[in-house]
Order: sequence, then C-alpha cells, then structure tokens
Amino acid sequence: MAHVKDRWYRVVEGEKTPTDRHGTGRRWRARWIDPDGRERSQSFDRRVDAERRLAAVEGDKLRGLYVDPRAGQVTLRKYAAEWLAAQTFDESSREGVEYRLRLHVFPHLGDREIGAIRSSHVQTLLRALQEELAPSYVRAIFLYLSAVMSAAVDDGRITKNPCKASSIKVRGPEPRKVHPWTHDQVQRLHQALPARYKVVVAVAAGCGLRQGEVFGLAVEDIDFLRRVIHVRRQVKLINSRLVFAPQRAQNP
Repeated sequence: MAHVKDRWYRVVEGEKTPTDRHGTGRRWRARWIDPDGRERSQSFDRRVDAERRLAAVEGDKLRGLYVDPRAGQVTLRKYAAEWLAAQTFDESSREGVEYRLRLHVFPHLGDREIGAIRSSHVQTLLRALQEELAPSYVRAIFLYLSAVMSAAVDDGRITKNPCKASSIKVRGPEPRKVHPWTHDQVQRLHQALPARYKVVVAVAAGCGLRQGEVFGLAVEDIDFLRRVIHVRRQVKLINSRLVFAPQRAQNP
C-alpha cells in the first residue's frame, strides 16, 4: 500500500518520539508497490513532495506510463554504447555516430544519468556546440543524441525525451546555392590530370557518380555495348582504412 513515512519521528503511545535517524538524510520517504509487485521508495525533504510523488506514481500506473526511478540510473555514456552496439548501421555510419557522441556529447553529458538529463542541459550543450561548429554539424549531433534518448524512452528507462521539449531550439543549416562547374572547368581539370586519372573526371562529371562510387568502380561494372554503368560498390574510410562497401539503393 502506498504511504509516506516520517523517518525522523515515530509515534509511541500517542507521543512523537525522535528516531535514531533524526536529523540525518531526507525526512520523508514515499513507499509504493510497482506494477511488478515490488516495493519501491524515494525520500524527500518535504512531506508535500513525497505525497506528490505518490500521486504521480499512482497516476502513471493507471495510464500505463510508470517507469522505475532506478531505471534511469545509468550514465548516458554507458547507455549510448549499448544502444550503438545494437544498431544495424554499416561500419562507416557506426564509426561516424560514435565519433560525434564521444567527441561532442560525452564531455558535456556523458557522466550524467539519463534520468537526470533535462531539456535545459540539452540546450546548454547546443549553445556550446554552436559556438564552435557549423549549424548542420550541430544538428546532426543533436539528432544522434535525440535518437539515444528516444531509445531510452522505448526501453522504459525514462518517461520522455528531453530533446523533444518545445524549448529546444536547433538552428537549421544555412541555405547554400550550388554552383556546378562549367564545361571549361571540367575540361581543364581533365587535361591537368595524369592519363591514369583522367577517367575519374569523365565518370564523375559525365555520370554524376560520387567520389566513393567512382573509386569503387571496376571494369566489369561497365556494359560497353549498352553504354550502361552498374554502381555496385563504393570505397569508404573505416577506422582510417579504405575498404569496399556495397552500394545502397538511392531514393528516386
């Protein structure tokens, strides 16, 4: 049965008597039974806060939103590592996500428990990053952090994602106008390269292939009779090594 207990005093024969814990720690302890039948508790300095906690717990249990307070007692660094290990990214994407979290998020929030991360902490992180990094890069970092926190919500570790608070403001990428090279510029580059590299310019400019796709192209990928190129693989940089990776289908 849910109740609030006074840890500093007990009533003996109608009189309030100090306990051996009098004056030590938080005075009021809220106790309740979680949906799994286990007893849980949390201490507060004020009785009104303990009573509010019990009311919130009972409301969450009725709505099916109850989260064990101890479930969020894992650091962001540890939980993010577990989340990343479970993802189905290719290795280059995995390396990129890990790098951004480790370099830009963990120094600020890595040692904080996920249940203690508030929207104000996220906004402070964004402000610090915006002073050093491009808006598009900051936005990418923010989206990875938000994905981790959303996973924590789905896992029942926290009740809501602090990154989705209405107070969070993320600057979007600044619009840039694309200026494609002129035919003359392409020709000059083609002429300036050694003979063995000239094909790179022809394939990239003529077929619109990206750098990794050009580097991954092999002779057997070219149907000279039908004048068709099959893009089957690409070259990626993973852990400072160049490796071949399958080419993913692109949206039309």
